Amino acid sequence: MTDLKNALVTVQLREPNSLRCGERATFFTTGLQITLDMAEDFGRLPNDMELVVFRLIQECLTNIHRHSGSKTASIRINRDAGQVTVEVRDQGSGMSPERLALVQSGTSGVGIRGIRERLRQFKGEMKIQSDSSGTRISVAIPVRENAIAQDESSPESLQAAI
Repeated sequence: MTDLKNALVTVQLREPNSLRCGERATFFTTGLQITLDMAEDFGRLPNDMELVVFRLIQECLTNIHRHSGSKTASIRINRDAGQVTVEVRDQGSGMSPERLALVQSGTSGVGIRGIRERLRQFKGEMKIQSDSSGTRISVAIPVRENAIAQDESSPESLQAAI
């Protein structure tokens, strides 16, 4: 888990343009191949919302690495119709129906509970689907069309943070 978080921090701080849309990145410490699908002109979000999106993706990738057995992950981030949507998928073993019910009810999974709490401050919603072909986490966060980052002096997009 620490290796994956360190890899994400490395991408965020030292190589801001290393993960581009449609390209694959391999986090060498985990071997997990990650594909990002996000518009080049996505723009910025308020800083606290960007952090929530980053932490969501970080938690999903950590769970994929620790639990799914998948060697790949795909991340899709869209902004349209007054909301930001994030989808993280793997092709791992999935969760049993019993485990999925526990995670969906909020009685299991400390990391997922933390994400739900962070999303709540933005009135965001999370859906988790899982079966033997993998797991998909889908998040929708309402955002005003004119919502921009609080620090406009920084030209980097959310993509650079990922």
